[in-house]
Amino acid sequence: MYCDRIQKKVINAKPKINPIYIDDVIQIIQLLVENKNNISFDCINIAGNEVVSIKELAEKISKILKTSIVFKESENNSKNIIADITKLKEKYNYKFQFKLDEGLEHMIASMQNKNLI
Repeated sequence: MYCDRIQKKVINAKPKINPIYIDDVIQIIQLLVENKNNISFDCINIAGNEVVSIKELAEKISKILKTSIVFKESENNSKNIIADITKLKEKYNYKFQFKLDEGLEHMIASMQNKNLI
């Protein structure tokens, strides 16, 4: 059921998102904790540096897994979900450690090593 809903939404290459690898999330939280005296009470979005559509993300995962994926046509017009990470990059000078493709490869390899996929 869940996969069917995702398939219906991705055919029009939306929504677009900016996913992040967990190691970057951990490093960002550590950076913020270590700089707690310099943190204002602003909201800081934590998200990836690369924007992709759900369709592009599914294609990347499919390529890593060496499998094919089939998308169904849909009239659904989903909205983008892209976090503004300007403050994270400018105020805290965060440099992302993992590109999207690297993070996906690490995640999938870890899942395969644990026989989760």
